Amino acid sequence: MYYHGINAEYLHFHFPIINPKRSEGQRANKQLLDAVHLVTRFGFEPVHLLQCSASYTRNDCIRDCSKFGDSVFVFDELPLPLLYLSSHERGVITLDLRDALYCYVTNMASVSIVHKFLPDLQIRIH
Repeated sequence: MYYHGINAEYLHFHFPIINPKRSEGQRANKQLLDAVHLVTRFGFEPVHLLQCSASYTRNDCIRDCSKFGDSVFVFDELPLPLLYLSSHERGVITLDLRDALYCYVTNMASVSIVHKFLPDLQIRIH
């Protein structure tokens, strides 16, 4: 399974497709430098996801993705090309949130926001 964290409040801007190009002008200098490095290395800036394994559990993924947002979307498959950025980190060109199996949220306020965009998506409180 693959996990991606985002603040629910950003769904109005990023839904349905998460594409790093959309937020280029809204980043700190360090984030811009990281983006340039990734574009130079891979030809594009990937959307980052974490992949669980026996040594990096679902709870590890949810905990770490929650550092980036209050809503953690879960996918069983990702579009190609799929980059291996680190031992547990993967990257894709874009990510369609409509393909999520379910979503973990860390606060109740996020439930109504996620449901507004994805009314049929199962939401779990974590």
